[in-house]
Amino acid sequence: MRSSCDGQCCGVFFLSIFATCKIEIHKELQLEYMMPLSIDRFNMRKIPYLFVILILFVSCNGVDMEQLRQHATYLAEIDGAQWVVCFDDVSGDQVSGRAYKADKLVADKHPFTARVGKRSFVISVPGVAENVTVRAKVKGGRIVCKGNGNLVKNIEIRSLDTPPYKSFRAQYDAPAYKVKVKKDVTYARAEGYWSSYPDTDEGFARIYARRVPELMSGPETIELKMDIYEPEGDKSTRRPLMVLIHGGAFYNGDKQDEPIVKWCRHYASLGYVVVSPNYRMGFKPNHESIDKAGYRATQDVHAAVRYMLHHASEYRINPDWLFLGGSSAGAITALNVTFMRDKDRPGTVLDEGPISKLATAYKEKIKVRGVANMWGAVTDTLILANSPTTAIISFHGDADNIVPYGHDYPFKNIVGPGGEIAKSLRKLFPSNDQKSGKAQDELIAKMYGSQCIDQYARNHGMRSRLFTIRGAGHSLHVDEHRKISSYFYTIQDSVACFFYRELVPQPVSLRHVSKNSMTYTFDKSQVSEIYWQVKGGVLLEESADEIRVIFFGDEKKHGLMVSGKYKNGIEFKQSINL
Repeated sequence: MRSSCDGQCCGVFFLSIFATCKIEIHKELQLEYMMPLSIDRFNMRKIPYLFVILILFVSCNGVDMEQLRQHATYLAEIDGAQWVVCFDDVSGDQVSGRAYKADKLVADKHPFTARVGKRSFVISVPGVAENVTVRAKVKGGRIVCKGNGNLVKNIEIRSLDTPPYKSFRAQYDAPAYKVKVKKDVTYARAEGYWSSYPDTDEGFARIYARRVPELMSGPETIELKMDIYEPEGDKSTRRPLMVLIHGGAFYNGDKQDEPIVKWCRHYASLGYVVVSPNYRMGFKPNHESIDKAGYRATQDVHAAVRYMLHHASEYRINPDWLFLGGSSAGAITALNVTFMRDKDRPGTVLDEGPISKLATAYKEKIKVRGVANMWGAVTDTLILANSPTTAIISFHGDADNIVPYGHDYPFKNIVGPGGEIAKSLRKLFPSNDQKSGKAQDELIAKMYGSQCIDQYARNHGMRSRLFTIRGAGHSLHVDEHRKISSYFYTIQDSVACFFYRELVPQPVSLRHVSKNSMTYTFDKSQVSEIYWQVKGGVLLEESADEIRVIFFGDEKKHGLMVSGKYKNGIEFKQSINL
């Protein structure tokens, strides 16, 4: 390589960067160095080879000090060992800085000072040597410093500029946005008893009895409304949609119940568009009426989802990124909207019309990417075959006597033999479908709970995860007073993580090779942009699937941050603090 070095930077070697005379430079530079000081004053084995690189700043006409000011950090490779050199102060003919041997994750500091001359440096390394003069000359295209027989080969030095860092958000993975809410958006009208009955900590018998007069008077046309939560300031053009459905035994509950509101706000802060719909509720205590209550909820939420898909451009929704979730009756509804088809309807509800009966102007097809089943159930696990690519995450207590964990009758403590309201309310609402068999058979059929759902899904190659809470009953997200429980947040974070893997099947995940290794590996096959930032150190190099970093031992804080964007447009950000 030829270099004309009249004050210009022309190559990766310090010689070509700093030389101001015309010389010929080889990639392999042979250096021999000599010290005019007596050898007993200076142990060459104690001072790292690193400091010999300082002679490369010496040229025919002196050192270009301006270059030192422009490039404060350099990477030197000497006989296969790497060193990071930081120039902290360049003033006049004085240079001071730090050096770190790049052989472990957190490297020790080696401070140095030097006085720059025409053809020499006077170097001081505290605790090692004071006022050591190093001289060099150019000979035959090489820098030769003769003395004591030592020979250093293969020196390559380049400026270690900090790569540009662009900060993205950790979309759908961690809170990144403020949230705005559009309340009471009407999505359909239908015949029913009511669509709102705020949750309380009263027993179900009292809750049920309070609205008996409305059951007696019959259904009427009601407006079905929902609240829409959006991430404020989000500029994404195709965002995932999450629909969260409150529980309440198809009798009580509201989109403004505290757990639903908290979940909606949280997931919207991650970047989701989140919808919380109210739906028709209320039933008389007989088999047909209970079946119809559950089916009407399915019709309603189905209409709410189609409303949102129809307005996908307005809300910047990606129809392929649709997620549903709910607790108790809300989970049953989410599962039915996801997996039930008209052919699967029980005979007791056929006169209610098809699942898509409401909001017929919205003809969008529903394909759910993932569903969060919180202590829900289905009438038959075979309906899961209708959407085999849908992922399912389930939470259930194995002592739940309201919605079965396995295959059993639901609402045993309410409508079963000896339940809170079964005996007294039967007298008010005689049913034509009563039989001489077991009471629970008259009111509601057996259902398949989360254990059965998970087992079927796994057996048929679906992605499924079940959280079983041993000895726990119903409503795991609240306590006996209907206040948020600690497990609420376990559910919240587990659902976010599970759904994230549907959005990003191969996320960037930094893996440290070993405790003191300088190497972190990762998979960026799905990444379109990636940026790194090192706190208290520098990035040494990046390859297709790993990076090498070094942290400075004298820095108080050490950390690594990666930020970027996946090929599907989703942004990401991760950080590691040592």
